[in-house]
Amino acid sequence: MADEVGAISTLSVILAAKGISIRNIGINHNREHGEGTLRIAFYDKETMDQAWKQLERYHYELISN
Repeated sequence: MADEVGAISTLSVILAAKGISIRNIGINHNREHGEGTLRIAFYDKETMDQAWKQLERYHYELISN
C-alpha cells in the first residue's frame, strides 16, 4: 500500500464494496517488510480469503503470517 493520504480509506472502500467487514486493523512497523505493514484481521477464514482476492485484483502486496 502506498504511503499517501487516504490509502487506508481506499483499501476499506474496496473491501466494503464487496460486503467484507474488517475485525481489526493496525500498522506494524517491521523492518523485514519495509517501513511498515498494515495488518488486517477478519472474522473468519472465508472472509479473509474473499478480501485477499479483492486486494490482489488491485495489486496490493499481500503477506500471510
